Amino acid sequence: MQSFALSRPLVLAAITVVAPLASAQQLTVDYPDSVLNAPQGQYPVFTPTSGGTVRGQILCPPTFAGLPATSRQVTRIGIQIAGQELYAEFVIRAGSSTQAALTPTWAINLPDQRVQADLSNTVLQGGLNGTTQVNQWVEYPLAFPFTWNPGESIVLDITARSAVAGTYCRTAIGTGVGRCINTSYSGQATGSVSTSGGIKFRIVFDDQGWVRSGVGCADSTSTVVGLATTGNLAVGQPITLGLTSGTPLPYFLMGGISSSQWLGIALPLDLGLFGATGCTLYCSQEVLLGPFAAATSLQANVPNSPFLVGSVSYWQGLLIDPALGTPLPLCTSELVTGTIQS
Repeated sequence: MQSFALSRPLVLAAITVVAPLASAQQLTVDYPDSVLNAPQGQYPVFTPTSGGTVRGQILCPPTFAGLPATSRQVTRIGIQIAGQELYAEFVIRAGSSTQAALTPTWAINLPDQRVQADLSNTVLQGGLNGTTQVNQWVEYPLAFPFTWNPGESIVLDITARSAVAGTYCRTAIGTGVGRCINTSYSGQATGSVSTSGGIKFRIVFDDQGWVRSGVGCADSTSTVVGLATTGNLAVGQPITLGLTSGTPLPYFLMGGISSSQWLGIALPLDLGLFGATGCTLYCSQEVLLGPFAAATSLQANVPNSPFLVGSVSYWQGLLIDPALGTPLPLCTSELVTGTIQS
């Protein structure tokens, strides 16, 4: 058994134990299915041959069998994209809704109108086989992860205008998926509702309080290391953190209070500059925990104190792997940001 004390932004537990590593509780739901269709669709990710902006909404109803049975946090939204094109405008909104079906009004369907991702003036990257468009799933992290509760719908809202009229990425249409669409959008409050022809979209759920960003790098078995988390990060609740890898090597957990700087060094920091090719340091290192045996996790109870609600900490896993043969033989996980919930 171990114990540790951290400053307010980093307090996660009063007592910690090492336990077998549980699988991460991230859940990916594809509505209405996961099939990578031929690039048959174009709504709402296109520009008419005459030019202009398209806005579209798609709704996953609360009755969809793939949705979880308990409240979860949505941290990413994905769509199938075929091709690679420059978009002058590409804005994603997404959130939960009490509407069981789409209405013509954007704000009724999706009350939270905050922009979740803005890829305007960038090349939208999808799948290509040579010069042929091929659908692949592309996920976008949300600027404002939201809580979804059973009985609620999830709405995806995309406003798009490709840089060249009539040139656009294609998407996969789901049979019977409704949509609200406006193919000449210029700020109107409404679109037209159809009961079919909506695009497929992906919903990535995490336990509440955890948000993933960045990417991990590969160990000597070519396995990308990852930071597994389980449990809602809320006062009085149990949680675990542990590193997943393809090796039997021990690992460390790095915890910090910043994802923007450490000791005056700007983050994220490309560790390839020091010989750890493909690896990135995303968080400051006020705390280094470990080593922990492979396939075990740090198990903790968040203190039951309202003083901690809103506290933010940043976490990465670190693995030293001499078999990599690189000047700096280590691997780092993606960044996991933890915000303590009530």
